[in-house]
Amino acid sequence: MAKKAAARPAKKKVASQASAFVSEKAAAASQRQRAQNTRSKAVMGHTSASTKRNQAKRDGGKKK
Repeated sequence: MAKKAAARPAKKKVASQASAFVSEKAAAASQRQRAQNTRSKAVMGHTSASTKRNQAKRDGGKKK
């Protein structure tokens, strides 16, 4: 039984690469969602002044 287990190739590397790709996509999606939420809050006036300034820098405009 021990010989069979040792003879089998490990598939861990492929799984970790795939999971890294999935988590990277999830991170990008959550970052987009967070930016969208910040923009919508800034329009409604529910964010701090520094957040508005930082968002304005990213958007390339000036928000007051």
